[in-house]
Amino acid sequence: MAGNVDRQPLTGPELLSCAKANARAGIDVAAECSGYGGDTAAFMSQLRQVGTEMGITINRMEDLISDQQKIRQQGGTSVAPDSGGKL
Repeated sequence: MAGNVDRQPLTGPELLSCAKANARAGIDVAAECSGYGGDTAAFMSQLRQVGTEMGITINRMEDLISDQQKIRQQGGTSVAPDSGGKL
């Protein structure tokens, strides 16, 4: 995860993309990588604004984690036949 060092903070679709990519790492990492440093309040404010402009409701970082990512994180459930020879 390369940070947005010495540049303006990300905005628009770039901010949303970076936030989604770093959502599982948490708000502190996502804000840092997006160029907001430790200013998580400004990061979330801008992220919510971008979401509104794109028709997406973002209340917290977890809203950016897809259901598929959540299942992978939780481990999911294995489905297999009772025996190897019978399907």
